[in-house]
Formats: sequence, C-alpha cells, structure tokens
Amino acid sequence: MRAGPASERERERRSAVGGLPLLGLALLVAAVLPVAAAADEPLVLKPEDAAILPLAAMPIELRQRVTFVVVKRTLRRVMTSEPFASSLEGYTFLLDHLPLAARLAAALAIDRYRIEATAPGQFFGDDQSGLTGNFTVAYQATGRRIYYGEGVYVGALLPRMSGRTVMVLEFHPIERQGRPFVETRLTVYLRLEQRPLRYLLKPLLPLVSGLVNRKLSRFLTAARRLSEALAAEPRQTWREVQQSQTLSEADKRCVRQLLSRLPGAGDLAAAAEEVDSPSDEAPYPEAAGNSAAAADACAASP
Repeated sequence: MRAGPASERERERRSAVGGLPLLGLALLVAAVLPVAAAADEPLVLKPEDAAILPLAAMPIELRQRVTFVVVKRTLRRVMTSEPFASSLEGYTFLLDHLPLAARLAAALAIDRYRIEATAPGQFFGDDQSGLTGNFTVAYQATGRRIYYGEGVYVGALLPRMSGRTVMVLEFHPIERQGRPFVETRLTVYLRLEQRPLRYLLKPLLPLVSGLVNRKLSRFLTAARRLSEALAAEPRQTWREVQQSQTLSEADKRCVRQLLSRLPGAGDLAAAAEEVDSPSDEAPYPEAAGNSAAAADACAASP
C-alpha cells in the first residue's frame, strides 16, 4: 500500500527532527574547537606587526601561537599613555612582579586585580569584572614585554566570549624638568575562538571594541597610578604598606627593597616609626646589609 501524502509529510518531519541533534553537535564542535589555519596557508605578519614582534627570540611553540593570533586576529587595538612620573627601574620592577603589583594596587585602593603565578613566567589573571584567563610572558627585554593569553569574558550585555590575545607593551623613560617619567604604548591583538560567535558578533563588534578599550584603559590607568604612588610619595606609600593588613611580610620586604632605591625615599625606617609599626622591629635583610638575601626574599614573593 502506498503511503499517502500525510504519511510522506510525517516521514519528512521525523527526518528533519532527527537531523537536529547532528546539526547541534556540528555547531557545538565548531564553537569549541579552535580554528586552525589551512596547511597550505602561510602566516605572514604585516610590516607594522613584524616591527614589534621579535618572533625569532620566542620559544617555537609560543612563536606559532603568537603568529596565529596576530595574523588571524578579530581586532587590533593600540593605546598610549600620557607620560607619568616614574622611574624606569620602578616600572620594570612592577612588570617583573605582577602578582605583587596586583596585591599592592589593592592594598593602596588603586584597583583590584587578581594575579597568581602558576609556573615560571606563567600566570592566572582575574580583573574582578568578568575577564579571567591564563597568560605567559612570551618575550621580555629592556623597554618591552610581550604576553600571550587565553581567556574568557562573561558579561551582562555581550554573550560569553572566549579567545586568545597577544599584548605588546612598550615603555621608555623620558625626563621632564629634571624628573623621570615613563611613556607606554600597548598593542593588543584579540582573536575570538568560536566560529559561529565570530560571525554572530559582527554587528556587535563596536560593543566588543568598546569593551576592549575600557579594559585596556583601566589596566594602563592602574599601572600609571601605582607607579606614580611609588615614585612621587615613597615614604607615604611605605607607611600605607606597613599598615596594610592584606600584604604579607614578604610582600612588604619586597616593596621596601624597591622603595629604598628610589629618589626621595629617605629613611624608610623613620617613616615606618611615624606610624609606630611593630613589624619594623626586626631588621629586614637589606637593613642588615645582606642585599643578596633581600633579592632572594623578593624573588620568593612573585
């Protein structure tokens, strides 16, 4: 017996419904798996990118990841800071002690970032405002740091986004009226990982771009304010550090090691006595003339 038109329509409906899980699975796989470049597609940096990315100096695995993100980026942003009062030594110190810098910024009520060292040169970061991820120091030299990161953003106005980023931070000292200042330039490459999301977000790219600008601006502002606090008022900063209930003694020793080398610090022990801080009763390694021990204590508090 031949099936009637109704039976034909029913089989077509069931076939279509049965195909939905396969379609959903395909979309899920496309959303989760990173998009790899075609084997025969060369990844060539643009001249302006090659000028700031010394790929040959990076480990091969990081070199490949950095190149892929830069070439296949979703967007690129460049932000510069106004020169701010800081010594190059002080600013570099903060970059080389990122977890401590985050704890210090929180203790001084400048900003609240959470950064934890997970391995040498590798960190977990949380900006306490929807963005979390892991990042690695891909390259470091005088006046330049390059970071590679993988993270997730969860916010109220945009869908959950995961992606990879390359951040190139360039900084150099200048002098104004006999005082040391630092200028910075931050170039960020961002690649959204999910294929369907990249296409769906095209109409929302202005919002994504605005979000990136706000995140970068906040980071640069926090770094500037922290550097200025260390350089402009080292004695006052030291008193606040000594009074902090959140910084460990190892953190305080590390901050003191930096402040004692900055112009205008004077006698930090006297500054501590002004607030009658009992933690200054025991001599710090550098106070005892053991600079090597002081450096070790600072290195132990990343």
